[in-house]
Amino acid sequence: MPHLSRHEKINYRLYNLCQNTLGEPMYPVVGFGGVEITSNQLLWGVGLYFLLSAIAAAVVPAYFISRPRGDGSLETAGKVLELREKLRGTVLKFLGGAAVIATVITTVQSIRSTEDTFKKAKLDLFNASQTLLLDTATPAQKQVEALQVMAFVSRSDPSYHRTVFDALSDYILRRSKAACSRDGSLVENRQLQIAFRIFGERNPAHDLTNKRFNLEHSCLTAVDMRDEPGVVRGYQKIRLSNANMLRSDLTDVNFNGAEMWGVLASDYLNPEWEKEIGYKLHRGEKGDLRGKESYSNGHERRRFVAHFIRADLRGANLSDSSLTGADFSGARLRNTVFKNANISRANFNGAQELTAAQLLEACVGRVGMTDNEIEKEQPYLWNDLRDEIAKTGIPRCR
Repeated sequence: MPHLSRHEKINYRLYNLCQNTLGEPMYPVVGFGGVEITSNQLLWGVGLYFLLSAIAAAVVPAYFISRPRGDGSLETAGKVLELREKLRGTVLKFLGGAAVIATVITTVQSIRSTEDTFKKAKLDLFNASQTLLLDTATPAQKQVEALQVMAFVSRSDPSYHRTVFDALSDYILRRSKAACSRDGSLVENRQLQIAFRIFGERNPAHDLTNKRFNLEHSCLTAVDMRDEPGVVRGYQKIRLSNANMLRSDLTDVNFNGAEMWGVLASDYLNPEWEKEIGYKLHRGEKGDLRGKESYSNGHERRRFVAHFIRADLRGANLSDSSLTGADFSGARLRNTVFKNANISRANFNGAQELTAAQLLEACVGRVGMTDNEIEKEQPYLWNDLRDEIAKTGIPRCR
């Protein structure tokens, strides 16, 4: 096979599946008046049509317009020829019009036949892919191919959108149980990363039901979803409560209206954590001097920080979530709910549409910490918001 892109390879497999499934080429017949006509029959019919047209153009004028007997004048002969030419032209126009009508009908029937073939092929693709994903013995590479094929089916036919992503949700939840461990480590699972990416790149407008997909308790640990703004939009209004998001990169992801109660995204829950690391992962701005001289490099941040940088979290509910040290810098946070969420050392520098009232519903630190320790646990904020919150202070977590 020549070098093809991922989508071209999937199209090629779709074509082959149609042939293998149906036992014949994709376009073997066309429908005409409810009767199937093979390609050879169609070619013979076209040839016969042209032959009969030529005969009709020659015979019909001579049959209907004859030369008067005994009149051999050149004037009469000229008039006869002129009338025959006019009739021949009329005959050819009629035959041409009939051919156009027949072509249109045949083309429409051919398109319908092709659409039916593709519908059956897509159904076969979906069923075959789902079978592979349900089988725990399926090799990893075959799982990846099945995921890509299902993504192709949903893109090519929006009527499959809900069915495909319900199946994908089930796959993610089943795989998540084994991928995330209690100590914050991750069992490497390339298929899960690809599944999350496919889910994120889906088009929510294709879901005619407008119901929430369920990815609660899913394992997004170390998942890299970062992309250009507007690309990863499939997590809008999704159910992600109690999901594990440790050290994940969710930069520019759209979580608009998502249910995210109790998600785990705290830095200290990661392996090899030390207390002093937490004071170096972010840098204060506009009057906040924390991290000015001891700021961590990007590699260390990726080992511990959950990135929600510039993410769209408008209307999302993060109540009771563990967000210590998470990075929300530049995020869109209008009406985002942080009730009882632990936002110790979380970075809100440059966050958009964020109010003090939202953050005052959250908490920092823990019971038993001194006032000095609580001061170091405050979230990173720009000066106006920081000054407003300082009047009452964010309460201790209990």
